[in-house]
Amino acid sequence: TGLSFGEEDKIYEMFLVCGLDTNVDINYIDQTETKPLYIYPKKDYTFDQLKILPTFCFPNGNGARLIRKDSVEMNEILYGETHLHSSNNSFIFTLTSQDATIYYGICVEKVEIVKQLPTFVEELREEGSLSSLNSSNDNIASSKDNKAYENYEAICPRVYCLISKYPFFS
Repeated sequence: TGLSFGEEDKIYEMFLVCGLDTNVDINYIDQTETKPLYIYPKKDYTFDQLKILPTFCFPNGNGARLIRKDSVEMNEILYGETHLHSSNNSFIFTLTSQDATIYYGICVEKVEIVKQLPTFVEELREEGSLSSLNSSNDNIASSKDNKAYENYEAICPRVYCLISKYPFFS
């Protein structure tokens, strides 16, 4: 006998990826708010629900900055796996709903290039099964538009977060 779940019982309520919009103005990356880039399951969430989650995923701000495209740090971001081997890149938070239900956010943080979406998100958008969560489709001030930043890339942590009613970790 093991755990059994009823039809309404779910191991998790939501999976989301939070970070900076890929169309962010690189002149203001450190002042830009993070937001959900991907949410599963796809359903109608209230604006307040979506607005509060990134504040828990980024309690110390977005951590965005510019780095040189030809730097060792860029190679580490592109090819490294330090996020897999360090507990500094994971954390847990709790939320309490209006009906006093406690939810746990289990998160992993990984520094990524801002203008590149995670592969699975990009694939879902291309096949049309994911509508854009971006409120604006303006492509403003990308590094291609601004010669001063042509040798730099904007990087920022992205947080991959599972929201559950169950405390998987202590």
